[in-house]
Amino acid sequence: MMISMSCKEDKISFDSSLSLSFSHDTIQFDTVFSQITTPTIRLKVYNRNKQNLSINTIKIAQGAESFFKININGQNRIDQTFQNIELAGKDSLYVFIQLTSKENGINTPILIADSIIFNTNGNIQTLPLRAISQDVELLKNKTFEEDIVFSNDKPYLIYGDLTINKNLTIEPGAKLYYHIGSKMIINGLLRANGTAEQPIVMRSDRTDFIFEGVPYDSLSNQWGGILFQSPGKHELSFVKMRSGTHGIDLWMDTTFIPSISIKNCEIHNFSGYGIATQNANLTIENSIISNCGENCIRCFGGTINIENTTIANYYPNNNRKNVALLIENYFGEKTHSITNSIIKNSIIAGSWEEELSLKIKEEFEHNLKFETCTLRTKSDLNNIGENCTLFDGITIQFKNTTRYPYDFTLINQ
Repeated sequence: MMISMSCKEDKISFDSSLSLSFSHDTIQFDTVFSQITTPTIRLKVYNRNKQNLSINTIKIAQGAESFFKININGQNRIDQTFQNIELAGKDSLYVFIQLTSKENGINTPILIADSIIFNTNGNIQTLPLRAISQDVELLKNKTFEEDIVFSNDKPYLIYGDLTINKNLTIEPGAKLYYHIGSKMIINGLLRANGTAEQPIVMRSDRTDFIFEGVPYDSLSNQWGGILFQSPGKHELSFVKMRSGTHGIDLWMDTTFIPSISIKNCEIHNFSGYGIATQNANLTIENSIISNCGENCIRCFGGTINIENTTIANYYPNNNRKNVALLIENYFGEKTHSITNSIIKNSIIAGSWEEELSLKIKEEFEHNLKFETCTLRTKSDLNNIGENCTLFDGITIQFKNTTRYPYDFTLINQ
């Protein structure tokens, strides 16, 4: 017996009632910087019908003049028009979208709008494209040899190292965005004084999202931090720093004693140290230093004055290495005296059972006192603690310590 078999070709439907579905109803870029190409957003286009379709055209409404660019099946088109794209039933394809907006010529953000138009058998579907474009002051491996002022007119976008060899003054409301690996190097003097209404912000330049509701800005190690290499009297007030490698690096091996004052600041989510000082005069008031892969604060010698400050380490990465607060008067063969130091009306907390480490040898000078503090520690503070509350194995209750955005507002216990 002979059996005759024939292959039936998959047919394409020309029914104009059939439509496409999309993974987004609008493509929305958060604030983007003019002249800088954005990360790519992926749009998934679904054919949820049983029938095969041929999409007659996929195009950007403004064509070649658009700031938005699309890529389909690995191809780009100058005119931003793609034709006769077959999509099998119950199948999907990706459209990759980027934006490079031109310089706006003004300091305030503006709306950039366009759309992707899909024509399937005469069935027209339009997907809006939206972005807020902001002009920036672009600084690439920039070194300033004279005094400089950073204003709040428009943000600063920093690629590579920003080196300050004289004095830098940062005005209230200024925003500094750092590309990955970038950092600020201070060989002169830093005065960054914001206000409650206009804080100074230092963060990474990624304004997009890893997943819905999870911004790249919630990841640490996105930029370097501030490296101090001069012994001046540095000032930071109402500064919000986050998501870098080391926040404040004042670990200088010098006979000069640097000073830094940190007031009303938030230093959060660094893969290394939040603050690290060596033989420095450190003052911290009314601040939150939180979530670091190393110590939130590490002080090797010097004069330490911390008041009305929360030091909380709930760093979410399994690579966390150290307690929230480390104070030491020796490191290897080196020693530095701890002089006239007090930690007052402050909280030291975290996800570990021990969040305080005092590496102090009695034979080296140390004058350190804790007064009216709440600490998660098993350390014996009998000789240096006054009116302190020790939480041994008990969690200090904050509003949110498990996910972005964190909230270290204390819950009454």
